[in-house]
Amino acid sequence: MVNWIGEEDWLKIQRWIPIVCVDILPIIASDQHEVQKAGLILRKTPHEGEKWCTVGGRLFYGEPIRQGVLRQLSETLGEEIQVNELGSQPLYVAQYAPSLEVQEGFDAIDPRKHAIGLTYSVELTGEISPQNEALDFRYFTVQELVDKQDIGFEQKAVILACLERLNVNWGTKSHHKYF
Repeated sequence: MVNWIGEEDWLKIQRWIPIVCVDILPIIASDQHEVQKAGLILRKTPHEGEKWCTVGGRLFYGEPIRQGVLRQLSETLGEEIQVNELGSQPLYVAQYAPSLEVQEGFDAIDPRKHAIGLTYSVELTGEISPQNEALDFRYFTVQELVDKQDIGFEQKAVILACLERLNVNWGTKSHHKYF
C-alpha cells in the first residue's frame, strides 16, 4: 500500500529534493540481439504539449527499483505486459534539469523537478494497451528516432545514449554527435 503525499507537500518536496525516477526504453531486437526498434509513449508533457517520451515515473518510498520498473510498465502499457529480462543495473543514468533556464550539466529537462532517471532497456511481450498518461505507444526504427524532433523532456539525448550503449549500428559515423 502506497501512502500518497498531499499535492502541496509534493510540490514543496520537488522544489527542494532531487526525485529518483525510473525510465524504460522498450526495444525490439533481432535474433542476433541487434536493436531494430525502440518504443515510446505519446503523452501530454507539462511544458511542451503532446510529445513522445520514454515510459517512466518516480519510485515510491521503500519500493525496489525492479518493482518500480514493472509498476511503471503495467500502469502505462497495461497489465498484460511481460518483461523478457530486466538487468540489475540501469543502462543509463540521466539527470533532468529543474527548469528551462538551468540546463548545463543536465541530460534533459523536467521543469517540475530535479530528477535522477535510472534508464532501463527491456524487451516486452504481451498485449500493449496504452493507458493513464500514455495517449499512444509506438515502436520507431533507430533512424526514425535519430530524425525525430517531437521527443519530450529533451529525452532524445538520453534515448540515443541508450541506443549507443546497446551497440546500435548507426550506419554512419556522425550518428548523434549534435547533442
